[in-house]
Amino acid sequence: MKNILITLLLIISFLTTKAQDYLPIAVEDANWLIYATESDGLPPFNDYYFGYKIKGDTIINSIDYKKVYYQSYERRPSDEGPETLPLTFKTLRLFGAIRDDIPNKKVYGIQFCDEVQNQTDCPCDIEFLMYDFSMEINDLYIGQCITEGAAYFLQDIQQEFIFGQLRNVQIVQIESPHSKIYEGVGGFSGLFNFVNVFIECFNGPSCLELVHYCVGTNEECLSGFVTLALEENNLETLFSIYPNPVKNILVIENKLNINIKSIKLYDLLGKEIITTNNTSIDTSNLYKGIYILQINTEQGSITKKIIKS
Repeated sequence: MKNILITLLLIISFLTTKAQDYLPIAVEDANWLIYATESDGLPPFNDYYFGYKIKGDTIINSIDYKKVYYQSYERRPSDEGPETLPLTFKTLRLFGAIRDDIPNKKVYGIQFCDEVQNQTDCPCDIEFLMYDFSMEINDLYIGQCITEGAAYFLQDIQQEFIFGQLRNVQIVQIESPHSKIYEGVGGFSGLFNFVNVFIECFNGPSCLELVHYCVGTNEECLSGFVTLALEENNLETLFSIYPNPVKNILVIENKLNINIKSIKLYDLLGKEIITTNNTSIDTSNLYKGIYILQINTEQGSITKKIIKS
């Protein structure tokens, strides 16, 4: 009898250890906060936040899923004071469903066609494979909507400490740059969209950037995001500066409406060329070359190399 108990304990311990080897995505109260920018390359520029939230259970075709909601946010007026969160929850709508196949390390999703406003590369109203964390190096991503119909392969598997945990990371072979899919979070396609994790947002007129992942209430996650972002080492993540190289108008996206004290542009000799508080800077009269942009805020300063073409 004693040997049987020991054997059972060993089996339970083994199964528990194996379960901990995989970080699921379909977690209650998981939140994805995404910074989005849209423009045609000319002012005015439109930037905003949206996100996804997992909340509650549902059964579809006799299979258990977690509900996925689309969340939108709005910014608070900047004159409400630095102690006020710059973002506030606005709307919530049911978007789809998601489930983990934990033994096989796969993630499946369903988009609800009636609820999808922006068509993505994922199908609607049928289950599709979102992520497969059992893949090995050189395996092809087949039947996954992250690849926009192209055949990409898994180039490498690494580990990174991100969003509070050490996670396995799939490095997807694409033209440039190599994209990453994070276990428990997603990445290349976010939850249902094309989303980059910590990739500089502007190499073109628009992008989606996953800036925060959190498990908790909306208030807890927004507060955690602001606290993290306002640390000195992360201040640069609060601004997108584009285009770079710039020909005429340099735009500074102030993602959280942080109070900017001044914006200065210097040449390489340290001479101050421009001083302003305007987040759109006319560089059309500048000579071609390299300049240094300095953004001074109440939380500190950041500098960025700017190329005038």
